[in-house]
Amino acid sequence: MDYEKSLKETIKDELKKLSSLTWGQRLGYIWDYYKPLMAAAVVLIIVISIVVTVVHNVRLNRIFNAYLVNCNSYETDPDLISGEFAEYIGGIGSNDQITVDTTLSFNPDEVSEYSMAGQMKMTALLAAGEIDLMILDENAYRSYPDPDVFQELSSVYGGEQLAAWKDYLVEGPDSDENAETWFAVDVRDSPVLARGNSYGGQAAYAVVVPGTEHLELCAAFINYLLGL
Repeated sequence: MDYEKSLKETIKDELKKLSSLTWGQRLGYIWDYYKPLMAAAVVLIIVISIVVTVVHNVRLNRIFNAYLVNCNSYETDPDLISGEFAEYIGGIGSNDQITVDTTLSFNPDEVSEYSMAGQMKMTALLAAGEIDLMILDENAYRSYPDPDVFQELSSVYGGEQLAAWKDYLVEGPDSDENAETWFAVDVRDSPVLARGNSYGGQAAYAVVVPGTEHLELCAAFINYLLGL
């Protein structure tokens, strides 16, 4: 009872103080008086957000990650592509996730904070094993600073799959002209990429990242892009 009376008196006193202040003074008073409580509430919201994100990610089974580098991200719809690809492979589980990312951009020949940030992000994603397949434009493919991130295709795919890609196979940036080693698949004529004007009809190369555990899905994604 005393607590209830004390609480009522406290609220009454606070309202009386506020009523004598201008709106600007009221805001300042509330901020100064309740700042610790507000800060605690903000921290709590951030913690809850992080926990929800972690739980959500733990529950997700990321089965495939494709990155369209230096593409026209304004017209390319990654959600549409991932949804279509899920249907192409016969559907996915409720907790499975296919990621198609169109935000990575960098120019190997350009020395700028923007380009370096893009390259650093890509390097970090590759190191973390977060990329299964990349699509690169001509300059990024030919000038990429570390061609070892391109998987030699004949070492992981059989003759049947390579035969299906025979008109699209591309040698590595540093490959011997006499050696039949294929490091990319030319997907510039992809109806999927054309729909979003992803590379403006210019050269676009799909490369598989070494060490990926999703080789079959990489091949399926390339086939999906080419309409095979």
